Amino acid sequence: MSDERTASDVLVDRLVGWGVDTIFGLPGDGINGLMEALRRRRDDIRYIHVRHEEVAAMAAVGYAKFTGKLGVCFATAAPGAVHLMNGLLDARLEQAPILAISGMTYHDLIGTSYLQDVNIDYLVNDVALYNQRIMGPQHVTNVVDYAVRTALTDRGPSHLAFPIDFQAAPGKHAVALHLGRWPGNTHGRARLDQLVVERKLEQLREQRHGAVRHRRRPTGRRERQPEPGRGRGLRAARLRHVHRLRAGADLHARADRNRLLGRVLLRRSAGRAHAPLF
Repeated sequence: MSDERTASDVLVDRLVGWGVDTIFGLPGDGINGLMEALRRRRDDIRYIHVRHEEVAAMAAVGYAKFTGKLGVCFATAAPGAVHLMNGLLDARLEQAPILAISGMTYHDLIGTSYLQDVNIDYLVNDVALYNQRIMGPQHVTNVVDYAVRTALTDRGPSHLAFPIDFQAAPGKHAVALHLGRWPGNTHGRARLDQLVVERKLEQLREQRHGAVRHRRRPTGRRERQPEPGRGRGLRAARLRHVHRLRAGADLHARADRNRLLGRVLLRRSAGRAHAPLF
């Protein structure tokens, strides 16, 4: 392996950026590029060698459940990736956020019955909440961010299939094509910009003063009274609901008074003004 930065280095850097400090897995010829990237970043991320790929997935699930952080595991292509399935299903049922990375055969030999040619991304599609095949070095940053964010937000497994030749592809120009996404931490707490927070607070203040009583103009004409709760949010919805209930109660009371008055007039016209009303 040369010292040139590869797509696997980009992937590991993104994991470190998300706060991942532990990864479980078993080496294999279909995941060697990722292993080399982990060796280079061994001071930042701890690699735990397991004896079986299923153990790696189960260990990641247990790590996520007991720490609340993102559990990460990896396996080689074909049979190694298939062995991750039990752990992914367990993470789905236990709502544990994990990211599974599996090797895959060379991208230009997929579908040619080459050695260990299994479309693992198709196989995992019904288990993982997010499931993608990495299509090149420029694709790494976006899909890793999306996979981690989905696992942390929806509390479940995400999966990335990484072809062998893309693992060792030069990653010098592997930058995110979609800007505006930033790495967070493995607890899934978003870091909001201060301007965004202030803007939201101002909107809440405006909604709070939305139900204002009408006031008279100097000309003596009244302004139109705004509907209580005009705006967005749960508070506005509750105010609108109360307003509708009160309006409905007024209509029912007016109808009852009209019915009572009609019965009185009917009895008086029949010469039975002193007859019981009910």
